[in-house]
Amino acid sequence: MFLENLTPAEKPALLDLARHLADADGRVEPSEHDLITRMASEMGIDIPATPPGPIEQLIPCFETRRAKLIAMFELIGLGYADRHMGAAEVAIAADIARRFDFTVEVVDQIDDLVQDHLAVAQRTFEFFQQQA
Repeated sequence: MFLENLTPAEKPALLDLARHLADADGRVEPSEHDLITRMASEMGIDIPATPPGPIEQLIPCFETRRAKLIAMFELIGLGYADRHMGAAEVAIAADIARRFDFTVEVVDQIDDLVQDHLAVAQRTFEFFQQQA
């Protein structure tokens, strides 16, 4: 949604963070893979064939607080790709948020925004289905 605001260095870093989050429980769900593919397409980059870089090396790629907020919004959204954010995904997201120097309150606000966004998207989908 806001991926066009990221710099060329931030885009692949976000994709690697997303790959870490999706694989947090040892299995990338099809819905997670689809969302990562859409993210890569929206950013105009390819998904690397190599494993993602270490989280601690990816964090410094995000230059501004806004970029970090965008990344966190997208990552939390990815966590809900299969409608449930599991404990392993929560742990990875919390680690990234801590490294971004976000408070629990900020992460909770982002989570609320993501859930609101997903609810609106679901209602819109249902509306279109009813109108077909």
